[in-house]
Amino acid sequence: MRCALKRILLTCVAALLVTPLPSAEFDAAKLGKIRERMQSFVDQKIIAGAVTAVGSKDGTASIEAVGLQIIETKQPMPKNALFRIASIEVLGVSRTV
Repeated sequence: MRCALKRILLTCVAALLVTPLPSAEFDAAKLGKIRERMQSFVDQKIIAGAVTAVGSKDGTASIEAVGLQIIETKQPMPKNALFRIASIEVLGVSRTV
């Protein structure tokens, strides 16, 4: 029963993540640059792969996956990949006025 509930929850979250926003709240050109930048980190071998999500209270504007999930088998990173985060260090946050 617990496993089934987890699967249902993960499926619902995944469905929400891939539902695009109909509004023009986000600039499509800027959203496209996110994938390019993440791919540059993969190409420089800084990271193996990444999943990025951008959204607001209205829904998800973009979800992209780049690189590899498993390096040894060259398995591509799926958009619905789950991550274990060991630590998060905030390097800096800036706000443009």
